[in-house]
Amino acid sequence: MKQLFKISFLWVILAAIFMSSCETSEVTNINFDKATISLKVGQSDSISSTIAYSGEISDIPHEWIVDNPDIISITEKDPATSDGATSGASLEKVVVIKALKAGSSKVTLSIDGKKLSCQVTVDQRVFTFNQAQASNWGDYYDTGTNNFDMYLLENTLSFNSEGEIQGDGNLIYLDFYLPLTQNSLSSGDFTLANTGEINTFYPGELVESEGQNYTFGTRLINIEGNTSTISFINDGSFTIVKNGTLFAIAGEFTLGNDEVIQFSYIGMVEELDKREEPVEINPNMTKGLLVYYGDAYQTGTTNNFNLYLGPETVVFEDSVWNGDILVLEFNTELTATNSIPAGTYNMMGEQITPFSLVYGYTTDSGDNWGTWYYGESTKKIKTGNMVVNSTGDIYTIQYELYDRFGSKIWGTYTGTPQYINATQSSSGVAPSYVKGNKTKNTQRTKKVLIKNDRLKARKPVKF
Repeated sequence: MKQLFKISFLWVILAAIFMSSCETSEVTNINFDKATISLKVGQSDSISSTIAYSGEISDIPHEWIVDNPDIISITEKDPATSDGATSGASLEKVVVIKALKAGSSKVTLSIDGKKLSCQVTVDQRVFTFNQAQASNWGDYYDTGTNNFDMYLLENTLSFNSEGEIQGDGNLIYLDFYLPLTQNSLSSGDFTLANTGEINTFYPGELVESEGQNYTFGTRLINIEGNTSTISFINDGSFTIVKNGTLFAIAGEFTLGNDEVIQFSYIGMVEELDKREEPVEINPNMTKGLLVYYGDAYQTGTTNNFNLYLGPETVVFEDSVWNGDILVLEFNTELTATNSIPAGTYNMMGEQITPFSLVYGYTTDSGDNWGTWYYGESTKKIKTGNMVVNSTGDIYTIQYELYDRFGSKIWGTYTGTPQYINATQSSSGVAPSYVKGNKTKNTQRTKKVLIKNDRLKARKPVKF
């Protein structure tokens, strides 16, 4: 009898072990971290799923299903880089959803015969504008192209008598470039670039200067009362089609938050000419300061000088110079160190050579180098020449210079300029400011010419 009991008890233990070893391995539950998702076209979001299971399963074949793949696309993240992984009796799957166009679609996770879906809704903002105003600023940024801007306004916005925008609503500010020969709007396709090339538009950006923030370039602006919300444009394109006096303007832009918007305008465009009018300036320069920099551009063939010319009232020893100032930067042969060789100095081309003037330019640090005129207005000199003659230490210097808008600065200086050797530590100090415009310090070594300085300071807008 005891033997029979032992046998029966053994069978009970074996059955328990057998039943335990045959425990079902299966998914018991699926959870998403969100039931619905709302996106704008271009934006992305993710779904994180927690999958509970029984048994010894470490991974299970699964499938993500998209009902409308033209509305959204999905990319599953590698568990090694996702926010979670296998943990105890559960594992995590993460999928990234990108909105492609307006509409709705379900995203379904299918695993081990079980399914769970998330509803994704995609919207796109489409702006229809009712008023347009464009301005031609000429070669404002010295790019060799005409810079235009254009305001596209909703019908709840308008320009007041002072040209300022009033009302509440949305507008797009376009900052784009056309050929120098083209002084009015015409048909064209425009792509984004920050170089000022023909048929490109400048991206939106925030610039900090002396503790103040400034917004520049192409951007979407929402005005509500006294508050303006700015969204910078960092990708996209637009098209202008002209038919007689009517324009059709349309495009698609990507904002800084990846949202893709569309916009359009049909109608007339008010065009304003904001190009700087050329002027002729004949300053009375009677005092001079000659500063020697040595081979500042490290050419091995030229020495570099600055000649500062000013009126009788200027005091070159002061830290700030007042009055009209003409800055002539020029190059000589290496034999010249404390005088200006006689001859004609033409504006340089691509190479720095003896007997050349240096065109005006601005460094990344904001210093104005090259040839400039500072008076009632600042003129960055692009072309022209100076002719030097001397009798002993008395010079006669004739100059005829032009900025990029055609303004002419001309005259004759006769005299003996003061001299500073800026290659020596004991030399004097040129001013740090000339009428509020930065110039280089005499102790500073010059660097390679920076030609694309014109995009450092963007022009103001009307609000």
